[in-house]
Amino acid sequence: MTDPASETSPASAAPAHREGSGDERLDRVLGLISAAAAKPVHTEVDEEWRTLTAAEVTAIDDPVTPGLRLTADDAVEFGRRWRQAMADKAFLTTHPRFADQNFGRWTASLLQHLGARVDRITELIKPELPILSPHQVGRALSYTHKLSADALGTCVSLLSDLATEFTPHAPRRIKAQVVGEFAGGFATGLRDRVREDQTLLSVSLARAHADYLEVAGAREFHVRVTEAGTAVLTLDPRSRILEANTAAQALLGCTGAQLRERPLADLADRDADIAALRGAVEQMATAPHSAVTRTEFQLVGDHYGPPRWISAVLGHADDAQRGLSVLLHDVTLVRALRHSDDLDPATGLLTAQAFADQAGELLDRRERGGTALLTVRVGAWRDLDHVLTQGMRDRLLSQIHAQIVAVADPDHPQLLAGHSHGDGDVLVLLSRLGDWSLVTRLVKQLADWMREPVRVGGHRLHLHPRIGIAEVREGDTLESALRRTRRALRDPDRSGEPWIHAEPADDADHHRALTMLAELDHAIDHTSLVLHYQPVRAADGTLAAIRPVASWTSPTGERHRLADVEELAERTGLLAAAQPLMLDLVCRDIYTWAGIGNPPQVMLDLPGRLVHDEALLDALTATTATAGLLPGQLQLAIPAASLVAAPPVLARLAELPHLGCSLALTGAYGDALPAAAITQLPWDTIGIDSTTLDHFTGFALLDSAIAAIHALGARALAEERPNPVAGFDLYQPALALTAAEIQSELGERS
Repeated sequence: MTDPASETSPASAAPAHREGSGDERLDRVLGLISAAAAKPVHTEVDEEWRTLTAAEVTAIDDPVTPGLRLTADDAVEFGRRWRQAMADKAFLTTHPRFADQNFGRWTASLLQHLGARVDRITELIKPELPILSPHQVGRALSYTHKLSADALGTCVSLLSDLATEFTPHAPRRIKAQVVGEFAGGFATGLRDRVREDQTLLSVSLARAHADYLEVAGAREFHVRVTEAGTAVLTLDPRSRILEANTAAQALLGCTGAQLRERPLADLADRDADIAALRGAVEQMATAPHSAVTRTEFQLVGDHYGPPRWISAVLGHADDAQRGLSVLLHDVTLVRALRHSDDLDPATGLLTAQAFADQAGELLDRRERGGTALLTVRVGAWRDLDHVLTQGMRDRLLSQIHAQIVAVADPDHPQLLAGHSHGDGDVLVLLSRLGDWSLVTRLVKQLADWMREPVRVGGHRLHLHPRIGIAEVREGDTLESALRRTRRALRDPDRSGEPWIHAEPADDADHHRALTMLAELDHAIDHTSLVLHYQPVRAADGTLAAIRPVASWTSPTGERHRLADVEELAERTGLLAAAQPLMLDLVCRDIYTWAGIGNPPQVMLDLPGRLVHDEALLDALTATTATAGLLPGQLQLAIPAASLVAAPPVLARLAELPHLGCSLALTGAYGDALPAAAITQLPWDTIGIDSTTLDHFTGFALLDSAIAAIHALGARALAEERPNPVAGFDLYQPALALTAAEIQSELGERS
């Protein structure tokens, strides 16, 4: 019988020295809190301490610096300053673009609690969501983002700066309350995180070191079968599943109806495990009734979840049972701990030998779908290897590993990342690929992150990354695929490209698109895009507007248009990066044409879903204001399909004409008709594409469409028509002119 006094919870089962270390960390936190706040800090925060009442906030006359009007932009700017300060203390896995928004959201919440009013706060915090309390902000930093106790002093100092710079007239009591609540939340989050880590570690080690799944004999097997909460399957004499209790259904992720009549071996994913389960069943068919046997198998899944390992113990629940009973246990964590030597603890990457073994096993199984191997190389590694200490090199590789995991699909079942033998390369193996889009996204975003200066300790490192990519084909080994990626990285003709595909194989379209994306990325970085212009003409043939079309020249001399890779470029962020550069090039040409005559209007296309990119809209309107364009000269051409269902961006678009940008709707009356957008926004031009015109021609519907466009005060544009169309104000031939040809036409008109 177990002594009740000896029974402990998992948390209390942790080693004593570990619990002590957690208390020491909390003591450090509380010491920092006491030093930073003017009043005693409450770590157990009651409801009255945690929330400012409406009356208290209203009672603050005007805490903001006189003449200062706080906006969401101010919050984001201070949030960027906050994030940069935190980057020196800890590695933040959040992408900088989203990190600034997160820290800006927290800044806006804290300003609200200090009594300040923040204009346009809904850009950071949705109206339906509550304002975060300082306690919640502090807890999010220490618990969710795993900041250490050392970061609290920096946070409190920045919070004091925030109150001093923006709300100097807030009552001291309110300032102390906000600081104390924030620090209390930080301490609470840190305490909970430390305790959870200790609990997980203690339970995992207990399970790993105690062989708790072993069953000594028939009597113990019978006891286990009848225990509440044990996952149990009942098999018929032909090893098909008759019944599965609730715990087994939850463990296997299937209902009883889905499991019934399935052979036990069908639960396994790998051929070796299927054979092992069948062998265990055959062994039990001739074994004594009191015998038990045990095996492990990888559970078959939907290929979009992490692999799971199950232990199966087969035996007879009683002497009268004709079939078998099977005890199931999830041993994924136990296996991970038993095989922990495969991981480099400093970086999180697989060791070189473990990567070779696991990748070789995976390639031998020939999983469904495609497989890709990436060699990620730090171009400056040889120099860094002489400058950085071993600990700093490990921290750099740890950051690269974190980016790979963050960028790749978190539900992807087979992603291996490990060290390479004898050098600083990082190897990544992706399998079960339905298409090449995951590889494209991973390569593009990883290369973008590595090309920015990476902070390691007090250093900002320029990595000069290069990534070799190879598709693993039938008959390939890990060594042969690895040789292809390294041969591609040594290709002198492609030394300037951030990623290189080795020997495009059967799926030429995907690989060609990936190569074109690399070329486009290089062209954007080196400002080597070339613009041509599609003329938009009035009914009398005069030039009314131009639509820029971007292209670049590949190393082979072939010219590619941005539209050729539009969909992939949008998904990888290159399309949004190209638009401001295109507008800069247009402004340069307009400046050249200004001395000849009145420059035409510029219709800049925002294809796909780019219109929903607020940062892009900010960049374009800023260029309009600083480049000397006339009001309305820049016209943003927005596809009708991107504005269906009255998206939130309509309010932002309604402001653009006041900022000097007019609006054009393209592809109207086609497959999508955004009624709210058409009627609510001040359109200057509404275009109907060539296909829709072909369908409408000869019907009164076309006249009605043109009349509706004119009733809205907009000009009607016939897209991709070589000649004027009756009733339309504008037409656009499907041809492209050079800047010199546009200049010549403007000169003739002048």
